[in-house]
Amino acid sequence: MNEKARAGVYVLAAVYLFYMAYQMFSVRMDNGGNDYTLMMIFSAVFVICGLGLIAIAIYMMKKNEKK
Repeated sequence: MNEKARAGVYVLAAVYLFYMAYQMFSVRMDNGGNDYTLMMIFSAVFVICGLGLIAIAIYMMKKNEKK
């Protein structure tokens, strides 16, 4: 797989992680207690992983521009 395609896949994966975090965050009102805490933790983890994937994709695209 070439670098541009790999960067595109990373961006798609990041968008999916953001979507999952949003879905988990949107249903948090229905849950309470330990479920609420666990959902918030996983939402935060998904957002952080999504941001990391976008950062990696941007780095890969910038690296390819220099070549």
